[in-house]
Amino acid sequence: MVRLAVSGCEGYLVDDRELRRGSVSYTVDTLQQLMTEFPDAELHLIIGSDSLASMREWKNPERLLELATVAVLQRGADDVIDFDDLLGLASEEQIAKIRACQVPMPLIEVSSRQLRKRVAEGRSIRFRTPRSVEAYIRAEKLYLQSPEAQVDAGSVKEPA
Repeated sequence: MVRLAVSGCEGYLVDDRELRRGSVSYTVDTLQQLMTEFPDAELHLIIGSDSLASMREWKNPERLLELATVAVLQRGADDVIDFDDLLGLASEEQIAKIRACQVPMPLIEVSSRQLRKRVAEGRSIRFRTPRSVEAYIRAEKLYLQSPEAQVDAGSVKEPA
């Protein structure tokens, strides 16, 4: 679905290495692999402010912060990002760099859980996802069970 969503957009590469692992996948392992493959690259990891707040629960957060500069999405004008969540995990210099990479975004009231629920209920997801993704979901009959059942059936969570 990601390939469909970015088709026609130059400069995007969809990498499925985490799916190919076949088990629980950790961001720090993916970053380590990318750094091995591209040793001169400067990696950035884009996360939401909610993920920043739970960074201590991730596998090897200190190493993760060494491998990539985190760019935190500020969801909506009222969302204040608490960079103090990084104290003790990153140096003051790293925190300043992360703060400078903050990405302001307009508030968009949509979530993957809401999309799955709408599909399960037979409701439209038009204008909430690219048309090609909507067509794929319909053709493959995805998300026809309740979102809660899907989450219980095997979602991958980041914390170690």
